[in-house]
Amino acid sequence: MRKNYTSLKLITFKQSIMRKLNLILAILSTLALLSSAGATPYTLNNDSKNVESFVQQHLVQDRYDLVMFWATFCEPCKRDFKKIAQLMQEYPDIHMTIIGVVINGEENPKLTERLIQENQLNYAHILTNFDAANIYHSSVAGKNLLGTPSYLLYDHTNNMIAEHESRIDLDALLMLVED
Repeated sequence: MRKNYTSLKLITFKQSIMRKLNLILAILSTLALLSSAGATPYTLNNDSKNVESFVQQHLVQDRYDLVMFWATFCEPCKRDFKKIAQLMQEYPDIHMTIIGVVINGEENPKLTERLIQENQLNYAHILTNFDAANIYHSSVAGKNLLGTPSYLLYDHTNNMIAEHESRIDLDALLMLVED
């Protein structure tokens, strides 16, 4: 019995190491592509009034898409940045695109960009205002945006399947996106 337990621990350890190596290789190849192309690893859009068009443009077929409504003054949002990054590192097989909707981004675009860079939020963001973000949220979720952080989750066919207000619940998100 002890031999089987040790063998199982070794297999689990090897799988963990392989996942981490695959993640490192993916990160390195992405960084190499970005640096060779001279590209910025994130996208900013200042067309603050057209949130729906921006999100629709960035939804990816055959992937999950997580739309995060956040604000520069929102401390829970900043903690969620770390949780989402941790999720993407620990589960590299989850194919999910993240789209940021910064509800006060047009007020202070320089602060917004600094936060995006400091937190390595390497995905598309629209710098908008609360009213424009609320119009989009209401049209998709059927209710007003109450604050940040808030999330919309789209499935592989770009249908909104979940809406969540408050800090992200990684366990619940994993239940929805793990294939």
